[in-house]
Amino acid sequence: MDDRENQERLRLMDEQLKQMSKLHVQAEQAKIKSETIEVLTKVMSAAFDKLSSYTSLIVIGGYAAFFSVWSALEKFVSPWVRLWTFGLMGISILIFVLSETYRITKYSSEMLSWLRILKATSPERFKAQQEELTKVQDRKNVERVKTQRIIQFVVTGLAVVAALILFYGIGEELWKDRYKKWDNHTPALPY
Repeated sequence: MDDRENQERLRLMDEQLKQMSKLHVQAEQAKIKSETIEVLTKVMSAAFDKLSSYTSLIVIGGYAAFFSVWSALEKFVSPWVRLWTFGLMGISILIFVLSETYRITKYSSEMLSWLRILKATSPERFKAQQEELTKVQDRKNVERVKTQRIIQFVVTGLAVVAALILFYGIGEELWKDRYKKWDNHTPALPY
């Protein structure tokens, strides 16, 4: 019986060892996953900040270029083309400026909230609190990507439609002008 008990104990210990080993592997995998997600979140947050600034610069440059072309060519297009292009670009700029103002205001209020929290935090807990707030901010930045994509799509879409209308108007005027010359042209008689 002693031998049977020992074998049973060994079998149970072996099962427990396998279970503990399995739990250890799962814990390591969860730790690696968590660390990877944390790194990816930081990278995405930093990329979002950089891309957001770069995109804003590109959009502002696009507006400046459009209105330069528009003002140079406005005398060559019909009033309805001027009205529609100006209106669409005005709406696009309004959406862009409002979204940027909201984003900056929201970010500023979050930073002020951070400062209040950190000032009230005890020195022992300061580092942990700072890391926690950074993680929260990184997650918020990742979530903001969706909203920014929608806003950029709308802003760019309106600008593209305005540019297409402007090009159409220019083409229409050039076409009319060309055929106006043809209408005034009287061929010389051969005799």
